[in-house]
Amino acid sequence: AGYEILFLHGGGHGQFASVPLNLCASKNDKGTYLVSGTWSARAIGEAEKYCTPQVISSIDENGKYLSFPQVDFNDPAQVDPESKFVYLCTNETVNGVEVFDLPTGDKRSPIPLVLDASSDFTTKPIAWTEANVGIMFACASKNIGHPGLTAVVIRRDLLDSTKYPSNPACPGVFHYATQAEAGNLWNTTATF
Repeated sequence: AGYEILFLHGGGHGQFASVPLNLCASKNDKGTYLVSGTWSARAIGEAEKYCTPQVISSIDENGKYLSFPQVDFNDPAQVDPESKFVYLCTNETVNGVEVFDLPTGDKRSPIPLVLDASSDFTTKPIAWTEANVGIMFACASKNIGHPGLTAVVIRRDLLDSTKYPSNPACPGVFHYATQAEAGNLWNTTATF
């Protein structure tokens, strides 16, 4: 499976909406969210507008996030097999929770992973195919440059509208297939 690299607008918050808008045709479609801190909790706030989030959280009885949620990706009682994606933030900077190794092998998610890697995507290797990573996004200002620019790496099969129809309300500026087909030139990205 090949990947497309897109340069888009909106930062991480824009991608909180873009992911469900691109992978879910309607609000009835499900996305599983592994919530381990501030950023993944904010992602749910946007997702609720465009899909039905299934939440697996590591919040403790004091309202704090101290770890990543324990999850068996292959257990339908934990991760709904109808989910279009499984979202996780690889480094919850506000809460100090970081994922160093994505699940691979028998622990691999059968559903495409969506990684919010805004704070750490240039700091460690990503097991793209071994972990079934479908999308990785990162707001560029934290690691590689210009504020307002967002890097999105998306597996090409997720651009196929027959397998993953997008929400008809998805604006062109956030529509992955539109951007990929135009070679990142559908709309001028933020530049230096």
